[in-house]
Amino acid sequence: MNYSQTLTYLYEKLPMFSRLGAAAYKPDLLNTLALCEQLGNPQHGLKTIHIAGTNGKGSVSHMLAAILQQAGYKTGLYTSPHLKDFRERIRINGVTCTEQFVIDFTQKIAPTIDTIQPSFFEITVAMAFDYFRQEQVDIAIIEWHEKGAEPIEKVLLDNQFKLKHVHHVSENSGMIYATKN
Repeated sequence: MNYSQTLTYLYEKLPMFSRLGAAAYKPDLLNTLALCEQLGNPQHGLKTIHIAGTNGKGSVSHMLAAILQQAGYKTGLYTSPHLKDFRERIRINGVTCTEQFVIDFTQKIAPTIDTIQPSFFEITVAMAFDYFRQEQVDIAIIEWHEKGAEPIEKVLLDNQFKLKHVHHVSENSGMIYATKN
């Protein structure tokens, strides 16, 4: 598969919110966890900052990534949607991931795609985690949306941070997860 064929595969094979609406939304973590496990849990060990909210997430994510990069950190940035090229979603220090990475990742994960039928979002965020781990970023900025990306934050919180300092926010993880609901 070349890059164009790989993108066609991803766009046509995976449920996308922009094409299917709410039918593409996966409210649980099963696919995300299965993908991450298949990849060796690339989210483990990543230092991340999550940018959430209704408006301005992309701008804040890009500004924060630029500040961290200027301060000397190797900075990963995951945003969506892309404007011109799919690879805009996954950047390190402002440089998009390579076409070859997208091809190799898709070929590597294709059997899992066939088995669990993840959404487009679930694949792209797993792709970003895998790329950021492979490239050993110092920190990753993860833009997440109210629909579809909330489970990703839960994966990162549960697996990476182990809910450290939860007493400052709430007595239990359910209260933290219930924000904006």
